[in-house]
Amino acid sequence: MLDLAGRPPACCRLAGTLARGGAGRRLRTLCLAAATFGARAADGPALPADAVPMLRLQAGGVLIYECRGRPAGHGWTVLAPEAVLFNEQGATVGTLHAGPTFQWADGSLVRVASGPGVLQPGAVLPVRQVSATGRLASVTAIVTLQSSGGAAPGLPCDATHAGRQARVDFSALYAVHGRP
Repeated sequence: MLDLAGRPPACCRLAGTLARGGAGRRLRTLCLAAATFGARAADGPALPADAVPMLRLQAGGVLIYECRGRPAGHGWTVLAPEAVLFNEQGATVGTLHAGPTFQWADGSLVRVASGPGVLQPGAVLPVRQVSATGRLASVTAIVTLQSSGGAAPGLPCDATHAGRQARVDFSALYAVHGRP
């Protein structure tokens, strides 16, 4: 990940300066790898420049799929997630539902761009809408760190099954970033 001037993050430049030679290069490489992982998917958007980590959320629930017609036949389409959000201590703090929308127990919410990123490790989920007040009011991006399950059902999906819905278990870990 490079800063707006096309340079490595300051921490990585400092690492290379502090440890010259091979050790400095290895330290700088590790720093760059750590800065890049979780900052963007291979071809996805980057975190906003002013984003700072706020919290981590674990989601557990289902993805709702529907069998739909497409130009090249039929296929499973994700309608919405239905999941409970837990904080790092394991307490229930909110829900993840259609939108996709992360909603805190205080009613504040963050709606992110839809797409496969909700389950794609390393994907930055750009914020489309955020509450004016509440715990999530300063959120600028959410990063998918890990996910399990949630793949399209292995059930038949053709013209005779059009409109059929299926619920598939999934879990995911998210890093929530916001304004300082």
